[in-house]
Amino acid sequence: MPAYGSSSGYRTRRSLVGPAAWAFAHEYFGRLWAILGAALLPPSAAVMLLCRSGGISKIGLFGGAVCLAQCLAAAAPILPTENALQRRGG
Repeated sequence: MPAYGSSSGYRTRRSLVGPAAWAFAHEYFGRLWAILGAALLPPSAAVMLLCRSGGISKIGLFGGAVCLAQCLAAAAPILPTENALQRRGG
């Protein structure tokens, strides 16, 4: 894990308050990302399996849609993490 305040990781005003907030934010955000990733795997795989015989353009379109949905979902844990940091007094 990078050191507190390094140039990578979950860097927001609240997470940079101190080493305890930094560690909490990374633990909390990482747990949410793991849950989200596990939840997105089955539907993502199902969508890609449904289009496997559809040709390159169909696979590209569906693959792009899956990637876009996953990228948007990757940002979803930011708000709960910030709220948890605020409840902790950050």
